[in-house]
Amino acid sequence: MSVRRFKADIGKAAAKAQQGEIRGVTGIGKGDSDGEVVITYRHADLPHPIRIQALAQDPSEYPDGNNFMLFTDSDDPPAEVMEVLEHVQEHLLGITVTEMVTEVAKSVNAALTPHGGDGLDEEDEVMTDYDDTLSCDEDSESEDNNFIGNDDEYFGLGSPEEDYQQRLPRANEYFIVSRCEQDVQQRIKSDLQMAKRAGFRVGVFNSIGSSEVTGTVCISIRVNKLGLSEEALMAWDVPDTDYVVLLIRYDARYSPLEKIVEKPAAHSGLQLRIGLCKAYKPAGTEVIKAFSYLDSARSDLANDGKSDEAFRTMFISASLNQFMNGSLISLIKLRLSQNATWDQANEVLLQNSSLGISGSGLLDYNNRQVYNNKEGSATAQGTIHPILQSDHLVEVGQAGSFPLIAMQFAIRYFARCTQYCLRCHRKVEEGFEALRPYVCSNPLCLFQYMAMGLGPNVEHEILTEPSVVDLLVSLCYASLQATTSYQSPAGAAWNTNRIQASTNFPIREFPVGLRLRVPNLFDAQADRPLPISAKLDRKNMALLYSDDAALNRLSPNQWVVLRYRSAEMTSGSQPKPPGIQYSISHDARITGIFPDQRRVEIVLMGQCDNPGFVPSAFPSDVQEADVFAYDVDFDNLTNAEKSFAMQRVLYTLPPIGKIHEYLSTHPNATLRSCELVSPAAASLLMWIISSNRSCINEIGTLENAPPPDDQQKEPQVPSWVVKEKRKKEYIPGMNGYIQFRFSQGSPDKELLFNKALQEAARQKDLRQYPTIFAWHGSDVANWHSILRTGLDFKEIKYGRAFGNGVYFSPHFSTSTGYAANANISRWPNSDLNVQSILSLNEIINVPEKFVSMSPHYVVQEQDWHQCRYLFVSSSARQGASKLSAFVADDVKNIPMLPQAPGYHVSGPAQQPLSIPVASMPARSANPTQAGTLVTKTVIRVFNEDSEESSAEDQELLAGPRARLSRSSSVETTLARDSAGNAPPTPVPEESLTDFRPGTLDLLTLPRLAPPAWATPTASRAIGRELQKLQHLQSATPLRELGWYINFDAITNMFQWIVELHSFDASIPLAQDMKKAGVTSVVMEFRFGKDWPMTPPFVRAVRPRFRLFMHGGGGHVTSGGAMCMELLTNSGWSPANSMESVILQVRMALCSEERGARLDMSAVGRSMSDYGVSEAVDAYMRAALQHGWQVPQDLRLTAYGGAEA
Repeated sequence: MSVRRFKADIGKAAAKAQQGEIRGVTGIGKGDSDGEVVITYRHADLPHPIRIQALAQDPSEYPDGNNFMLFTDSDDPPAEVMEVLEHVQEHLLGITVTEMVTEVAKSVNAALTPHGGDGLDEEDEVMTDYDDTLSCDEDSESEDNNFIGNDDEYFGLGSPEEDYQQRLPRANEYFIVSRCEQDVQQRIKSDLQMAKRAGFRVGVFNSIGSSEVTGTVCISIRVNKLGLSEEALMAWDVPDTDYVVLLIRYDARYSPLEKIVEKPAAHSGLQLRIGLCKAYKPAGTEVIKAFSYLDSARSDLANDGKSDEAFRTMFISASLNQFMNGSLISLIKLRLSQNATWDQANEVLLQNSSLGISGSGLLDYNNRQVYNNKEGSATAQGTIHPILQSDHLVEVGQAGSFPLIAMQFAIRYFARCTQYCLRCHRKVEEGFEALRPYVCSNPLCLFQYMAMGLGPNVEHEILTEPSVVDLLVSLCYASLQATTSYQSPAGAAWNTNRIQASTNFPIREFPVGLRLRVPNLFDAQADRPLPISAKLDRKNMALLYSDDAALNRLSPNQWVVLRYRSAEMTSGSQPKPPGIQYSISHDARITGIFPDQRRVEIVLMGQCDNPGFVPSAFPSDVQEADVFAYDVDFDNLTNAEKSFAMQRVLYTLPPIGKIHEYLSTHPNATLRSCELVSPAAASLLMWIISSNRSCINEIGTLENAPPPDDQQKEPQVPSWVVKEKRKKEYIPGMNGYIQFRFSQGSPDKELLFNKALQEAARQKDLRQYPTIFAWHGSDVANWHSILRTGLDFKEIKYGRAFGNGVYFSPHFSTSTGYAANANISRWPNSDLNVQSILSLNEIINVPEKFVSMSPHYVVQEQDWHQCRYLFVSSSARQGASKLSAFVADDVKNIPMLPQAPGYHVSGPAQQPLSIPVASMPARSANPTQAGTLVTKTVIRVFNEDSEESSAEDQELLAGPRARLSRSSSVETTLARDSAGNAPPTPVPEESLTDFRPGTLDLLTLPRLAPPAWATPTASRAIGRELQKLQHLQSATPLRELGWYINFDAITNMFQWIVELHSFDASIPLAQDMKKAGVTSVVMEFRFGKDWPMTPPFVRAVRPRFRLFMHGGGGHVTSGGAMCMELLTNSGWSPANSMESVILQVRMALCSEERGARLDMSAVGRSMSDYGVSEAVDAYMRAALQHGWQVPQDLRLTAYGGAEA
């Protein structure tokens, strides 16, 4: 559309107002600014009419792409009106002027009319929100009415009159429903409108809300709106561009919240599923699958996930689905009756779980403890994102929207999943937190966690990161080697001699509660079953028994261990104790049992004790054997026996590559359905993967390179190649080592590291080299525990000669000496065949405070170091192809971090190691921001129109009010790379300007974290301005533009760094800059929570300017702040664009009357950058002197929410 259409619609709306068709509106006209509409509103409760200004933010895109911003310049407007204007402007996207005015008037009427009325006539109440209680029951009947509807279309917010017109019946589209059903449908619309207003996307299926009162509703939100860290999303394998989708299916009639809580929880008639989707709403067929695959461990693999409308489960779906379907309604009841938080209600529910629910649907609260009625405060992770803090149940109570409450509940536990047990959902104990969620220390939780499949999707891990799984298994296997136990003879991995008792194991905690059953390969004990005597018919692969009772201990598909007796053990003798050595042993799986024949058919499985063993190695066709079933409880074993049993079980586990191949060729299969994997091995593998609390990602992957010549008949050689998405993180010069990205602990640990960095920066200038890097080498056997508890110095193998702390070395060769241990057995089925492991660590650059600096760095403070990489030395497994090094050509021209002089970390060849910039989190070493985690963000523009794929949603967008579901919003997403669709940064015309973009070191500038008080209105408005400026900058030569913004480096939408440059060479300012060798004036723009209703705070950062009394000017105060009437409440207008503000600031600096001049004095040159405090003070003094009104939130804006 066009501006002409916009102006014409103002006239149409004005005509309606003059005819009295818009209640309360007595006049509509054009404002002083382009795109401004002035509404004169009158109400009996107001002493005088008020002027409401509606500013069209993009008239050229009117109406579809335009949004309106509301404000008023009337004196002392009622607080109710201001609150309404702030709320309503969230829902004015894509509507006409008449629709906008009608919605504003209706909302103001409702706020000012007593008893919650809206002042509308009876015929206008067709589309008003449904009353808090339903006036009919499911069996009542009333007169029929014509009704027409179209799914999502009814969940827009258009004007009552036009919605009524839309509902007029069309040919062949009549639906006859009862008045009661109309009331239910109206309540559905009201509940979903609440969800929309809370910031969520809404969709419906099966015509629920239009022609039906049963069906499925969908509530969703894009992941990047939740403010989660990049490290967490990487660990969870959740793309930031996907939507978190909650599906709620109503099997019976839709029930509002007040009806739901009246019924027993088991009779709610609804089901919930949570997952991910690339679109805000999955396809209808995907919804059917979602409710069909509840008990499937591989529901995410039922669909290939490539379709934008595919509904995929995520790492926490099973746990959350179980929690929501089993407990949500009971928790809501508890919260309403006890005024409790979610955590408190869950604690009460767990305490009463053994008592159950009485017939009245109420729980017994006698066991309830006393709790503080406040949710746990935000942890050191920083301020929780506002959308995660909203609690609709507290705000509205029993009259609230159940879909909204359910979605807030779901994303609360999704975003904080590492803080809660995945089974009982209590907060986990303090200590080492995880990047991945796990269970608490309760053994019952661990068992149910495994048995119910609530952990991470093991199949997904194997398919996407097979080398990581191989590494985890290898580390667990190595950790089971007792430091004082026997060593198995070469060529016989399983010596059956007595297992020596040992108390020292690298593994710090053995699994408990897995209900793991293992074979009795230990010393004979009275409470442990003896082996079953049998004969192996090797020709028919069958076990022949003489004892009928023995068959009762066996079942089809059961795994057993066969031990073949040596010659001196006669067939008639009883089995000798396991301490007596057998000739050989083997694993087998039972395929059939034939009691009448006393015969059990088997298949030999996995690896045997002797790698060269084949069935023909038996001395005869029939061999005496003892059969050991998996019938001993693992939890009852000693630590030495547990170690032996775990090694024995892992010994049977096939190579991860084999499992990967099986899952790849069987899309709907699970780990337990793989015949190569025993049930015990499957359980143990699940525990190994799920108990890993660190995030490890492959930088390379093992691929079969195609032969270079079609004539070549040689087999393909597997080689390690760099993953495309990881090329920017690859460290060159580490040939022969497999690289993994390594994040240890929780996002909280990263913040503590950054906080310690900022604290250190108070006493030392760390702006250029905030950190140093060093190696840490440790025995392979120790890394299983390190991944779970972190690097500490509780146990030191090589002593503490240089003090207590974690030992690091800048020399690769030094750390490798501590990483090697030739005596540790390796997992024999590993493709990696791990020989040694080193981690590359980032350490705060304060070596003078280390316990020791030479010959090692000894760091006692746990928050002063962070692991960044794992380097695995690998040798080829016997019979496998030798692994080649990464191809260095794949990673040329990658930016590298500058390292502190004198503290370079060296690689294998004693050459300085190059560390990619992309591998490190963006942060600030500014001491003024201690306690603030600054994570690099980029601005991405998501046009959600392009995501609407269903025909009914396209029709929805055409509706006058429903257009507001179609939002083009700017999102701040935690990501390392710039937006893919962002316009390129222009190349300067070097012959015309000396300014070079990108040369400013942003680490030397103060950076603020995204504010917790950021409102959706301000965020969208700033995003639009950024988008416009970005396109303008890309299309305009820099010299002509005169300003530059590094959009790729924006970490906070509410803080911009703008460089003003290329001033006319004839003005004094340009001449000063040339003399000083300065090519730009660095300005900072900070935006407040009320922007654009209030001006931004603008100040110069560098260089220093002359004081006014010394010949300065250009509206630059003594503290560097720009004090122009434009930048105060007295002269500010929300209609101002940021392009015009930047230009006016630039013009002020080079004013012919009295422009700005640099302070070229010795004192001026010696002074550091302008500080925020002096800028604020100078701004307020100047504004007071001129009589200009200062924004009320000035200090909040200037300090980014921190205290002044």
